Amino acid sequence: MPYKLKFFVLLATSSTLIACTTPNPQTDASSMTESATESQVKDWDSVSLRLSRGICFGACPSYIVEIKGDGTVNYCGRNFVKDIGTREDSIAEEDVQTLFNRFVEADFEALDDSYKARVSDLPSYKLRMAYDDTVKTVVDYGGRMIDMPPVVKKLQQAVDDTAQTDKWIGEPGEKQRVNEIVECEAKLAF
Repeated sequence: MPYKLKFFVLLATSSTLIACTTPNPQTDASSMTESATESQVKDWDSVSLRLSRGICFGACPSYIVEIKGDGTVNYCGRNFVKDIGTREDSIAEEDVQTLFNRFVEADFEALDDSYKARVSDLPSYKLRMAYDDTVKTVVDYGGRMIDMPPVVKKLQQAVDDTAQTDKWIGEPGEKQRVNEIVECEAKLAF
């Protein structure tokens, strides 16, 4: 066999073997997420995913909601919401794990601690992920104005959706204004 033909056959065989053994990126990504979550959390009772929506100059709903690893949902309505004060509910533990996975997939722990625009009268949002001995909080104050990653807003909405906060926030005509500190605020404060 001529030298060039041997080289071509060897190259083609090598390429085929490499292609056959190259991992599928989709399979690896999903496996990595599942195993990262499973190995990342040692104690699911320590898991806490928390969102705080602060006051603004207008009628922005202000509340704190926390989702715990066991599915407990704690809510503290502060201002411009239908339900002022403490409420509690529960969701499936699988829903907590799904939400936690979204934080992991977003690489939440690698985000900056705050995204604060130099403006006034906006609500501030705080998003916190805690598990085992790890706690990470991200503050959003006009973050979209300064190139905050869009995933932060998506995670804020995912916490609201998972906790089903709409039932406590209410419609515009149902919302109350309070001029005092609500008792539950200290319990769930950041």
